[in-house]
Amino acid sequence: MISLQNILTEADPKKGTGKKPKDSTRRLYTDENPKDTVSVKFKTRQDVVDTLTKKTFKSKSHKRQSQIINLIHQRLRVAVGRTKDPAKKKRLKTAFEYIKKRKEASKRKTQTMRKSENVAPNHDGKAAPYGSGYKPVAENFADKKVKGKSRPGRVKKAGASCKGSVSSLRRKAKKYGGERGKMYHWCANMKSGKKK
Repeated sequence: MISLQNILTEADPKKGTGKKPKDSTRRLYTDENPKDTVSVKFKTRQDVVDTLTKKTFKSKSHKRQSQIINLIHQRLRVAVGRTKDPAKKKRLKTAFEYIKKRKEASKRKTQTMRKSENVAPNHDGKAAPYGSGYKPVAENFADKKVKGKSRPGRVKKAGASCKGSVSSLRRKAKKYGGERGKMYHWCANMKSGKKK
């Protein structure tokens, strides 16, 4: 088994050696997964267009394409800010405007993909109530027993009350055992905002 200590102390790679950020096992400027790499050019608008129409770019998932678009956007933004030569600045600005539009389109696509994951059919783009729009679940409550612990009135039936401060409810929970103690614990957790 390889330990983290061995990874951190191993020799630097010959190509792409970069600094390791603090508390990281990854190196900067190192191509750790060459199969997933898309070479990027962004000197001109046409360079950006060519990069985004490559087979290597189009074969990636939408998530990976978004990462590449963001990378080009960030690099162009910095390049436009640092460049002094007016001709170069103009050329980079046109490329930056193009990638900005592509980034917005990518964002819209991401949002529609997220919406389609959460929306049930026949609900006009709105999230559906639980279970509607899906196959009905076969449940049988013929035995007239309520399943699980979600029985309304448990606190009152156990002889407990949710009145009082969180600390007083915790004291009562320690004092009483069984179902009554559980209900005092539950009330204290609900008041303090904790999940069970």
